[in-house]
Amino acid sequence: MQGPCHSAFRPNPEEKKLGDEGSSISFLKRKVLRTEKGLALTPGTSAEKVVKSHEDYFGKIRAQMVPCDQSMQTEDLTDVLSPKDAFAYRSVVGVCLYLARDRPDLLFPVKELSGYMSKPTNGALQKLKKTDGLPQKHIRLLRSSGNV
Repeated sequence: MQGPCHSAFRPNPEEKKLGDEGSSISFLKRKVLRTEKGLALTPGTSAEKVVKSHEDYFGKIRAQMVPCDQSMQTEDLTDVLSPKDAFAYRSVVGVCLYLARDRPDLLFPVKELSGYMSKPTNGALQKLKKTDGLPQKHIRLLRSSGNV
């Protein structure tokens, strides 16, 4: 018996497949590469892109040692951002969402920040600046060690 869901499991002849070693496909802004030892998954975005996106909209950010503190969960009673700043906030948090998939240390703060997407506030923007300071700190450490 074939139900309506049965057709969803039929293979798609146009579907991309990984072939021999060195072949790759892109999926959800990540690249999957077949290597000699298996599959390699490249990150969807970089810390540099998050920092650049933030600094393009809001100016320089200070490097931080931790992505958030207890203020992340306190009630936010600050004013709502202007439409222009709200757009910028949503854009930066959107980039952070891609980075957080690859950075467990950013998962919680980015989840909390995404809760303000419908109505971003000045307080949420301050929390975003602190969260985006962590990738900035990592970039500076990598550059000083010669790894970037």
